[in-house]
Amino acid sequence: MLLTAEVLLLAAWLCLALFLPYRSCRSWRLERMFRSMAAHGPASILFVGFVAFGLAALASYLRWPEPRIHDEFSYLLSADTFCHGRLTNPPHPLAIYFETFHVNQRPTYCSMYPPAQGLVLACGWTVFGHPLAGVWLAFALACAATCWMLRAWLPPSWALAGALLATLRLGFFGNDAYWSQSYWGGSVPMLGGALVLGAARRLTASPRTIDGTILALGLAILANSRPFEGAILGLVVAIYLLSALRDSGSRMALLRAALPCAGLLIVAAGGTLYYNATLTGRALLMPYVLNGREYSITPLFIWQPLAPEPAYHHAAIRSYHLKWAVPAYEHERTVAGYLHELATRMRGFAGFYLGPMLLVPLAAAPWFWRKPQLRFAFACLAAMACALAVTTWFQPHYLAPAAPLIFLLVAEGLRRLRLWRWHGKRVGATLVATLPFVYAALFLCYLVLPRSNVETWPLKRAELLARLEREGGKHVIVVRYAPDHDAHREWVFNGADIDGSSVIWARDMGSEENAALLSYYRDRHIWLLDADLEPAQLKLYASAVSVAR
Repeated sequence: MLLTAEVLLLAAWLCLALFLPYRSCRSWRLERMFRSMAAHGPASILFVGFVAFGLAALASYLRWPEPRIHDEFSYLLSADTFCHGRLTNPPHPLAIYFETFHVNQRPTYCSMYPPAQGLVLACGWTVFGHPLAGVWLAFALACAATCWMLRAWLPPSWALAGALLATLRLGFFGNDAYWSQSYWGGSVPMLGGALVLGAARRLTASPRTIDGTILALGLAILANSRPFEGAILGLVVAIYLLSALRDSGSRMALLRAALPCAGLLIVAAGGTLYYNATLTGRALLMPYVLNGREYSITPLFIWQPLAPEPAYHHAAIRSYHLKWAVPAYEHERTVAGYLHELATRMRGFAGFYLGPMLLVPLAAAPWFWRKPQLRFAFACLAAMACALAVTTWFQPHYLAPAAPLIFLLVAEGLRRLRLWRWHGKRVGATLVATLPFVYAALFLCYLVLPRSNVETWPLKRAELLARLEREGGKHVIVVRYAPDHDAHREWVFNGADIDGSSVIWARDMGSEENAALLSYYRDRHIWLLDADLEPAQLKLYASAVSVAR
């Protein structure tokens, strides 16, 4: 529905530009106000950050999001662990009942993901009382950093325009707004990418020590959020900076700026290695890789063969890997399947980052792609696209480290579009001047239109959890699935301190196997949840088992 609204607004926008003279736009004084705001660097950057935070909080207040993707629960486990003041958790003696997706049970109980997203969620949880505030904060910092980055590549007013477009496009109009309305998003790697790209541009123009430090900070964020994509971006940036060393005039200044960068990177690398060693027992073994060895059959890249099937303890986890992941991987290994997957990824990329509206300024790319300072943006995006074209899986946030470059090209396209005339009319100038009003209308559509295909089970899980917590006492919910259960609808996720939680989620392993679980938690209320019934049915475990017998 939102896509339909955007297409209709696009048609109205184009028609308006054809018939509305540009001189009438000047009476709005929008351009003068916008330039005045953009002229003040720190003020414009803070403005973008506050807008992003406020709009994300408003959208969440109107439609409060509940975690539903496996990754979201895993990141929440990471955040809860940090809130408890530790890097990881000791393994539970009954870990087999708590096995779930994207979570390691041994040698320690932890999320498989790098720590950056969990740290941001933990910050929001600690300061504001809810991890979703960390999502808003990360999104605001990413958008503000994008504005800072764009100011190094574009005139101030166009940098502000590109950052505001990034705020609206990424935060609200793509894939159910999951960057600002879920615990999964790509704001953290986008923040790291913006810092790296902005610092790199400044280092080639007038090298300063602070820019070298910011570059290292951005690389550290990428290494601890999206390591593979961050490495690709870092390699392209390194080539870009090495090319600047050919200029003898800036060589010494650039080398001086590299010293604090190298020092900070060494410290960050040491911290990452220590984190890995704490979670997996080996400094060079990432929790992500360990989880893949324990559970996954499909490799990370399509040229790699399938791994041997591990010994799964639960049908739902086995079904996820053998009945969903393996067929998808085998489909991609065929020529037709690979081409179909590439087309799907390109369509998903365009729909998430650009949508119908921002394809219009990108149509001006033939007029500026040869511009020297923009060749880097095209080269970097091409390198990222080639790297992601050979991965088994793809989501829009995999490209998050390079997302600021997309809006660099969009803003440059708007600059060129503004000069376009049609039959003597300044159609391009009218398009650019009226774009803020079109996006304001689109944001209202986002707030008003109902969301299609919204899954209800995350709300039911949250409501059940809240009800039991309100009633007080301690509970264990044994979750039973039907043979045809959809493994993407997973109920069994727990916090960092399982035994300290008022409500614990466990897997049903049959009445005989469940005896150890019931004996361990004999001081708790034991419930049996039939998750695949409509509606899901919660009964006392003893009565449900006796009825089944």
